Amino acid sequence: MFAGNRSTVAYSGFGIGVLDIDALTTAFHALLASYPVLNAQIVPAGHGYALQYAPHPPALQMGNGTPLPRAGFTIVEPNAVCAIDVSQRGKDFRLTLLTHHSVADAGAALNYLEVLCSLYSRVVETGSAGTIRSHPLAISLEHFLSDRGYVIPEACAAPAPRAETTVDATVVVRHGRTRLGREQTTRLFDAAHAAGLTVHGVVCAAILLAAHALSRSQGHVTFGLTSSVDLRTRTDAPIAAAEGTVIQGADTAILAVAPDDEPLRLARAVLDSLAGGLVDHLVHQAFLRYPQPQQQSIENPLMVTNWGQIPPLRLPDGLRIHDFRATVRGWRIGLRATTLPPSFFITTCDGRLSLDHPVWVIGESDPTVAWTAALGRAFDRILR
Repeated sequence: MFAGNRSTVAYSGFGIGVLDIDALTTAFHALLASYPVLNAQIVPAGHGYALQYAPHPPALQMGNGTPLPRAGFTIVEPNAVCAIDVSQRGKDFRLTLLTHHSVADAGAALNYLEVLCSLYSRVVETGSAGTIRSHPLAISLEHFLSDRGYVIPEACAAPAPRAETTVDATVVVRHGRTRLGREQTTRLFDAAHAAGLTVHGVVCAAILLAAHALSRSQGHVTFGLTSSVDLRTRTDAPIAAAEGTVIQGADTAILAVAPDDEPLRLARAVLDSLAGGLVDHLVHQAFLRYPQPQQQSIENPLMVTNWGQIPPLRLPDGLRIHDFRATVRGWRIGLRATTLPPSFFITTCDGRLSLDHPVWVIGESDPTVAWTAALGRAFDRILR
C-alpha cells in the first residue's frame, strides 16, 4: 500500500540543549542493529516490493533548521526505510525519526524513538550503547490476524497502478496546527471522562464541528470520518509495539452534522461506529480489502489518527523535549497531493494536546489558518 510512493512518516521532537552528534550516530546504529527491519531497503520484487538487508546504515541527515521543512521530510537514501534528521540552532534542537510507513506505524515508530533516546543517553553517560540484542523481524498485519483466527479476505485483482506522479516543486506543505494549553487539555480530558467518552471521540467531535463551520452550510452536512485503530491490543493475544509493522485497522463513521450539533452526540456516534466495526471485524480488515469498482466514494472525507500520549523520551541531563510534531509525505509530490482529504494527527506531549493538520498547496495559499480558527472555536464550545 505504501511502498510504491515511499510514504514516510516523520516523528519530530523539539527540545532544549545541545545534542552530541557522534553519540547520536552511535545510538542510531545500535537501534538499527537491535531492530533489523529498520536496517533494510525496499527493492522491486515481481509485481510488488520486498525488504532486503542493507549492508551499510544510512548517515544522519543534518537539517537546515529546527522548524518543519516546507517540502516535508524525506529519507535521503531512496531505498532506506529509516533515517534520523537532526538540527541544532543554539540551544534549540529538533530530533526527527523518519520511518517508511510499510515497516512501522506510529505504535512501532514511537517505540523506536523511545529506544533511540534511551540508547543515546547510555552512549553519552557511559561511552557505549551496551550489549545489543537483535529482535525478531516485526510481523505483518496479515500474519498478526491470521495467527489469531481472523479471516483474511481472498486476494482479488488489485486496482490498476496509477501513472507515475509528476513531481511539482511548487507543491509545498502548510504545517497547520491547533494546540491546547495545559489547563485546556486537562479540562478536555476531564470532560471526556465525565461523559463516559474517550478523548479521541471528543476531539473527533471538534473536527466535525470545525469542518461543518468551514462548509458555510446552514443545514446538515454529511461527513465520512475515518479513525485509524491500533489492533495490537484489540485481540485476545496482544503484542508489543515493535513486534508488528503496520498493525492497523480503520473505521469510517458516516455522520450528518448540523450547525448547532451537540458535541457529545457526535463523539458518541464516532465511538459507536468504531465499536460496531470492531465487533464485526470490519475494522480489522479495512486495509486488507481493495475498494470495489462500484463502491461509492466517501462524501466529505476526514482522516483522523490518534497517536495518544507521546512516551517519555529519556535524555541525558541538560536535554529536554518539550514539543512534538507529526508529518507525512510521499517520495514524489505532485498536484494530486493537493486533492487529499483533510488529515489530523492527535498527540499529547508535555501536558498539551495537539492536532497537526498539514495541507499540501500550490503557491502562497494557506487553508490551515481557517482550520486552526475553526478548531479553536470548536474546542471553546466543548470546554465552555
